[in-house]
Amino acid sequence: MLASMAGGQTSAEHERVYAAIEKLDRGGRERAHPIAMVFVVSRDNPAPDADWRRRFAVQRKELGSPGVFLSIVTQSPIMRGVLTAMNWVVPQPPHVTTLTHATFEECAAWVERVQGTPRIVLQRLRDDAQSPPGERARHLAS
Repeated sequence: MLASMAGGQTSAEHERVYAAIEKLDRGGRERAHPIAMVFVVSRDNPAPDADWRRRFAVQRKELGSPGVFLSIVTQSPIMRGVLTAMNWVVPQPPHVTTLTHATFEECAAWVERVQGTPRIVLQRLRDDAQSPPGERARHLAS
């Protein structure tokens, strides 16, 4: 799963992310396969509010896939600080590994190494997530 975040998100967008995480985790549990989530967060994206952080921390505790690999790709020191604080307040479960990466290329190499999703798949997901709505999914078909 890959989500691209820029300029702030609405409550409806947050709900879609929560639902996508639940669906991904359900599939990982059913297949007994590790899952990977990538959040590409632009430097101008505002820090998540307290409700978002709480819900994400609770959801992260409930993930049941045998291995969960989460990468936050950002150059924003604020976003890195939010993740660090969240880990202090609600430590991640032992089967969850969360890292921040400064570049998408670093993230893609890490996900491929620890979870097995090829870099090209992540690149296509990123291209799709960052495309205008009318052009989405073309990247996944090529």
